[in-house]
Amino acid sequence: MESFIPLIFISILVFVQIKKFKDMCKYLSYTYPEEWEKLSHTSLGGSQWSVTNANLSESLKTGFFFNRSR
Repeated sequence: MESFIPLIFISILVFVQIKKFKDMCKYLSYTYPEEWEKLSHTSLGGSQWSVTNANLSESLKTGFFFNRSR
């Protein structure tokens, strides 16, 4: 029974992380619609979420969204 406690805790953290990521994507898509369209566009026909995830991670490193003046 004690071995299930870390598993449950990790599962909860994964679900929270997914929800926060989706909330952040929703916020960015409403705040920066033109940049978000560029970020989520894929010309190879792949999954939009895989491209968005990779580009958003790179954007967090370079500050593409967060260094913009409003």
